[in-house]
Amino acid sequence: MSTATARPHAAVWIEIPADDLDRAARFYGTILATELRREQIGESELAILPYGEAGSGGAIVKTPDMAPAANGTIVFLNCDQGLDRVLARVETAGGRIEGEVVTLPGAMGRYARIRDCEGNRVGLHERG
Repeated sequence: MSTATARPHAAVWIEIPADDLDRAARFYGTILATELRREQIGESELAILPYGEAGSGGAIVKTPDMAPAANGTIVFLNCDQGLDRVLARVETAGGRIEGEVVTLPGAMGRYARIRDCEGNRVGLHERG
């Protein structure tokens, strides 16, 4: 495959667990300055994160077989609308910023890690 050929996204869907879906949906809606669409799929309640046709998608999920976690995989959310603006809303929404904003080399952008209102560790990324 040549480097000019478009590759599919490696990640196609993410799920961030929540014990209190209303609280978590308000948190992510506040920091991302958007409204999350609510869905019910089987036993799972979801608050859908914004996504485009070409990108991957995901949701905040309340389901019997998942629990919030501070350790493990870190999901990075797109903050191209302005990382600093998103970070400014984190603590007001009930989360916590962990560490400093990191500037990546070249045109890779910047990122920060937060702890959400449910106790999950989540990354926020702004492209360069």
